[in-house]
Amino acid sequence: MYYSTPHSITGKTPSELMLGRTIRTKLPFLREIETAPPNDEFCDRDAIAKKHACDRENIKRNARPSSIQEGDKVLMQNLVPGNKLTTTYSPVEYTVVRKSGTRCTVQSKDSGT
Repeated sequence: MYYSTPHSITGKTPSELMLGRTIRTKLPFLREIETAPPNDEFCDRDAIAKKHACDRENIKRNARPSSIQEGDKVLMQNLVPGNKLTTTYSPVEYTVVRKSGTRCTVQSKDSGT
């Protein structure tokens, strides 16, 4: 049932996109059969729809770009706290060594790692 229902973004069924043809089902057929779907068109439409969804989610969350730069001093979140009285952030200060996209590589002053 799922593989024979057209997707809202691509306008094609998943079986047409995966196999390049229409599979036989017990559902009535309402449109003409195409030979091979142009993949670039569907990939572009899918990428645009994903970008719009990402933008809507960022607006909903009031997200903004990070202002952290290389050389900044930062605190890291304590991912494995001992108990509920343990602080949320590690008391060790880290320096941002490299930033690529949303990922940052940090180095502690004490251990050098």
